[in-house]
Amino acid sequence: MCFSWVKSHYLPTFLPFDVQSGLDINSFSKFDSMMSINHIVSIALMSALSLVSFDTQAQKKAASGTKEAVRGEGIKFYSGPWTEALKMAKAQNKPIMMDAYTTWCGPCKMMAAKTFKEKEVAEFYNKNFFNVKFDMEKGDGLMLAKKYKVSAYPTILYIDADGKLIHKAVGYTGGKEFLEEGMNALDPQKSIFAFIDRYKKGDRDTAYLYQLITRTSSVDDSVNKLAVESYTAQLPVEQLAKNGHYFNVLQDNIRGIASPQYMYVRSNRSLFENRYGKERVNEIIYGNAMDEVYAAAKNKDAKAFQEAHQVLNDNADDRLKSHIARADLKYYDAMGLEAKYKRTTFEIADNYAKGDPEMLNELAWNMYEKYPKDQMCMDKAAEWSQKSIKIHETHYILDTYAHVLYAQGKYKEAEKVADRSISLAKEANEDDPSSEELLEKLHKMDK
Repeated sequence: MCFSWVKSHYLPTFLPFDVQSGLDINSFSKFDSMMSINHIVSIALMSALSLVSFDTQAQKKAASGTKEAVRGEGIKFYSGPWTEALKMAKAQNKPIMMDAYTTWCGPCKMMAAKTFKEKEVAEFYNKNFFNVKFDMEKGDGLMLAKKYKVSAYPTILYIDADGKLIHKAVGYTGGKEFLEEGMNALDPQKSIFAFIDRYKKGDRDTAYLYQLITRTSSVDDSVNKLAVESYTAQLPVEQLAKNGHYFNVLQDNIRGIASPQYMYVRSNRSLFENRYGKERVNEIIYGNAMDEVYAAAKNKDAKAFQEAHQVLNDNADDRLKSHIARADLKYYDAMGLEAKYKRTTFEIADNYAKGDPEMLNELAWNMYEKYPKDQMCMDKAAEWSQKSIKIHETHYILDTYAHVLYAQGKYKEAEKVADRSISLAKEANEDDPSSEELLEKLHKMDK
């Protein structure tokens, strides 16, 4: 089980991890998590340069966001068939709130363990919504992910009893933000789609466009792109160096290394670094190049991949090289370059993940999922899992190790570790379906 790191908006806004027209997160491993892989992932990747690796910041954010919150029994979710959920919602005269999750999504687990448990949040959602949750990778979830274009996790869908999507939120949110999303969903004038309709009807007020860009960054990439183009068209490119507000918008929303705004920033790098700081300029220069790598993976475009690397390899430090290598994994996976995928994974573990339990866990889980019959890969995965456990023992890290042991044929050891994983999950008041399923499989083998 992996604990995914986040895009910037705690999926990012800087991340990239795939928003509507970004990489299809479903086509990639747990290495990505929530949100727009294309624009979202790169942003998150770059944001991480100034933070810490993988989920650490997200975990801190989740913890700090609920520190003073009163814990309760939590939101009551219906988990039966979708057709029955619609009937029940209509009978109760309530709109639906759907938690669209995957079993490998770390931020999804944090929302379930923290945000959904807050007393005020639970009372609001239990009163005003018929709440459901679906794994987007099995059962009705497969159909729902396609129907409602879910490509990043966690995604919260707000749907009327007739099945019409009325509001949408992507990425991890704490209790306060989650309450605001729910209230927006109940107000026809504040839902994200009502907000987007203003643009479709011709509203081009700069203040409105700025809000539209912010609200759609991880919800509707196509509208976000049009809003950015409309906003930037109202100011000459030279204003980038003078207008801080304009620069703030472009920092997270420039699209592509061939755009005039991007080229202007890169050509005048020192000017912008002096005014806005090296870190923010790097987010634009390297973040957009990262987007190109993810797009190259999605489109299997070798030329675009090489062009993006020309930018990324320019003065890249070790932290950036780590993120570049992880982005490369997506490309190698999409292109079926198995040898390069394995070699790059080993390089990441040796050079960038030594003291990072979350990253080591990600690498171990990916190896297990992709190459469970490759002895060398499983030996490496076991080594990484053991290191992760020594640094920070958690149930999801133990779950990864249990699966790796299972792949190695070490069933008794796998059973012990799975038991320990389930025990830790219970202590944390969390579920551990992955280890429970593995344990059930192991028990059947004993019979």
